[in-house]
Amino acid sequence: MRRPLDKLRIAVIGQCHGEIERVYNRILKYEQRHRRRVHLLLFCGSFLAARNRTDLLQVHRPDRYTSKQSFYKFYKSEIRPKMPAIVIGGSHEASNYLFEMSYWGGFIAPMIYYLGSSGCVQFGNLRIAGVGGMYNPVQYDRGYHEAFPLSKSDVKDFPATRHYEVSKGLALSGKIDLFMSYEWPSAIIGCIEEKEAVFQHRPSLGAKAEANKLGNPHFDQLLHKHKPAFWVSGAFHTRARGCYMHDDGEQTIFHSLPKVEKQEDSFEIIEVPFSGDPVLRYDPEWLAILRLTTPLLSSKKINCPRITDDQLNPDLIRQEVENIHEEFDGDFRIPLVCDKTVMPYKTIQHMRLTLPTKRRALWEQLKLELLPQTASLLARLNVDDPFSDKRDITNVTPRPVKQSIPSEPLFDNMGPAPPPPLAELVPDVDPEIPLQYRSATPMDAKKLEELKKNRRRLSAKAPSGSGLLIVQLLHDWRLTMDGAGVLQVGVTGCVHGELDRVYERLAQIEERREQRADLLLVCGDFQACRTPGDLQQMSCPEKYRDMHSFYKYVCAPYYSGQRTAPVLTILIGGNHEASNYNFELYFGGWVAPNMYYLGNSGCVRYRGLRIAGISGVYYPDNFNAGYQEDFPLQGRHIRSIYHTRQCEIFKLMQLTGTADVFMSHDWPQRVTQWGDRAALIAKKPHLEKDIATGVLGNPYLPDIMDRLQPNYWFSAHLHCRFDARVPHGDRVTSFMSYDKPGPNRKFMDMHPVPVDAPSDAPLCYDPEWLAIQRLTAPHLSVDAIAPLLSDEVVSPDAIAEETQRIRNEFGDEPPVPANFTATVPPYTPGRRRRQLSTVEPLPAPLELNPQTYTFMKRFGIADPFHSKWPAYKNASLSGRNVNVSRHLMSTLATSSIRLLARR
Repeated sequence: MRRPLDKLRIAVIGQCHGEIERVYNRILKYEQRHRRRVHLLLFCGSFLAARNRTDLLQVHRPDRYTSKQSFYKFYKSEIRPKMPAIVIGGSHEASNYLFEMSYWGGFIAPMIYYLGSSGCVQFGNLRIAGVGGMYNPVQYDRGYHEAFPLSKSDVKDFPATRHYEVSKGLALSGKIDLFMSYEWPSAIIGCIEEKEAVFQHRPSLGAKAEANKLGNPHFDQLLHKHKPAFWVSGAFHTRARGCYMHDDGEQTIFHSLPKVEKQEDSFEIIEVPFSGDPVLRYDPEWLAILRLTTPLLSSKKINCPRITDDQLNPDLIRQEVENIHEEFDGDFRIPLVCDKTVMPYKTIQHMRLTLPTKRRALWEQLKLELLPQTASLLARLNVDDPFSDKRDITNVTPRPVKQSIPSEPLFDNMGPAPPPPLAELVPDVDPEIPLQYRSATPMDAKKLEELKKNRRRLSAKAPSGSGLLIVQLLHDWRLTMDGAGVLQVGVTGCVHGELDRVYERLAQIEERREQRADLLLVCGDFQACRTPGDLQQMSCPEKYRDMHSFYKYVCAPYYSGQRTAPVLTILIGGNHEASNYNFELYFGGWVAPNMYYLGNSGCVRYRGLRIAGISGVYYPDNFNAGYQEDFPLQGRHIRSIYHTRQCEIFKLMQLTGTADVFMSHDWPQRVTQWGDRAALIAKKPHLEKDIATGVLGNPYLPDIMDRLQPNYWFSAHLHCRFDARVPHGDRVTSFMSYDKPGPNRKFMDMHPVPVDAPSDAPLCYDPEWLAIQRLTAPHLSVDAIAPLLSDEVVSPDAIAEETQRIRNEFGDEPPVPANFTATVPPYTPGRRRRQLSTVEPLPAPLELNPQTYTFMKRFGIADPFHSKWPAYKNASLSGRNVNVSRHLMSTLATSSIRLLARR
């Protein structure tokens, strides 16, 4: 387990004006240079969360910031934040999007939490509060009167701080550790260090200070009452620091940050003592204040009565806190879910604003929606939406939300049912921390009508034609249809290294169907070549040896300018692979961030979906052989390494129950009799003889199909599209094979896959598969002829007993850790596009991948291939210090790549 976190390192950022990607890259460089991890980011206003051009039109002076936008990449999960962030609003914001959750807060993108117009959250022992917006004395006492879409004057006035927010902040009791604001408190100005230099840098600030108009005077009350240890702001595009001494001797350290520009010092690092669980939680007192003040909000332009002490007296708040504790069962973890309600644009070119005549048309299309996470929180607090008159959907009826008990409270973030994926916000390498994955865009009205025609029953109701028909009280990845969940699963055939083309086609399908993919399955020939050394160990003709684009993804977390898979990708191996790399991950593992290899055979679960698969192709001469190949691979071993072995078939045959999805590179033999054979032969005439004699495909895969009876079976290998429906009594398996990438080739599709028992767990191991791996690993062979595995060697009863032990020790859904580790130096393309085998020397002997080491140590699995790992030949898995690779450690020392298996 990871050593408990005792110090939290926080990066404070000023106004970034949409340059979120630059901020994260800069923080990453800081980590690499100083070898210190940053755990949390705080953005002090003008975050500019524009998802598309329509949002950009709701920003004050949008033409200034068009070319800087990168938030849409985070919103659509093209880029996944390496560390979480908390955001407040400023004077330049996509006001329509923030107002959809402005009073209550929520996740505006995965791992990026908006605190609301004002807010307070807890993170471990830390209490973080904040108030957004700029001070405008004319707007301070008014209600939220702005109508959407915002006019030019309203766009400027909307970010103004209202008296409601200050009153709510003053109602909080107890200590605030860190306070965020866009504007400075007026009282802090006298404590600024090197004030003359600050005013010389920003002369307008000196003039305002002399006129006593600098900062928000109402923030002084918050400063004096809460006495936070730190107060951070970002309004004036300048760096300033000060220390405010309170009457009782306590002090508040103040930081103001400049806007994000090309200079490197546009953020401040704060270190604070930390204890408790690293989980983001609602503050119970803040929820009580929200419940009491929501009915008091006004949407009138006239000056509104301020909230009085009688309306927010401490006794009333304490009583409401007790009610909140009872209703939430003491569990205040914030659901880590981001509801995607609009289609973001794909590139910065799409974000650029059009001519004024077209801008008007875009402006008129804008509608204010009620976000599902906002509706869910309103339902839990049992309050009505005070701004329903502004939204496209009115009459939102709050409904009670069912809760469920998580299996591991520290790592599961429970909120409104269904629970969200995860609340662990300290992204560190640990076997117990699963990855974060994005949610899907809610279905639109057209899709819902299609579902109705198919006689699907929907459990949520709303006005007809509403885009929020099924998501007001549901999380956006799941539809409740006849009691079953549905995941949108993309499937592709042989990739042959062309990842850019694959993800581009997936994006096109998502845009056309207005539906996000939850998962992408790759049916072999993935070609995970990290370097030309890997390329040499791939079986393929010389003319096809090309690095393609995988190396760009494998280095993404550590090197700027590289790429990350936009959706969780699960893959198997085929007959054209970087076989040395795949064999390092024999039991499965991450070949790159967000790309999971099932192993030579494997079974995992993802949100209730049981996915099994087998790599390689069938070759009878090597079926009963052991894994005899020597590394580095040469000669016939380059081909024999990917031949399917009897042990993999045996292990899959030990699985009980059914599988939702099965993946294989080879086709099951005789599957063609259940499809259109004539059309297949017309496309692939050379297959006619094999089809006629019944030898096309793997003869052992039909046994697995009959055993597991999966709903879907996906294959590739033959580079053609073919469908079949294989009956099993009262069940049917839909078999689908896909082509390779290319123009006019059917190499990808997206399927709505029903899940009979939906789960909120991310990618998890299958406990029964872990038991099978544990029992069969000692019997795997590296000899030319391997002893056959049978029920006498590993009996079904032994597997059942071992499965129960696994469940007792690790739970029903042991999470797959996010422990990808780069084990080779990054590849830098040369002047020549193709890197032939003669360019690089043969790679070093095979290394034991840190993921494989962690897997075997965690689950107590014997190492069947210890003779192939030179660095580990004499190392046990008992927890002693093991040198992963002296060669690699010296090679990667300058790149700050963290290796696992250090202890």
